Amino acid sequence: MNGFYGVHSAPLTLRDGALNLRILVDNSIVEVFAEDGERVLTDLVYPATGSNDLKLLAEGGTAALDVIRVHQMRSTWVGR
Repeated sequence: MNGFYGVHSAPLTLRDGALNLRILVDNSIVEVFAEDGERVLTDLVYPATGSNDLKLLAEGGTAALDVIRVHQMRSTWVGR
């Protein structure tokens, strides 16, 4: 999708030098909730077929990933 892309940001002051994120990924939607919803980003994505990668980037400093939990979401259409 040439020309249909962008970089989005939501400035946020860190609490005790840490950032708490909850990231939900569907087939074409990514939602990011920072600090229990203090900042929220939602966007459509169009990944390449077979793409299963996740990249976390930090700008303007260093970052360490302390904890990551991955859960598979159930379909809302199951059993209907």
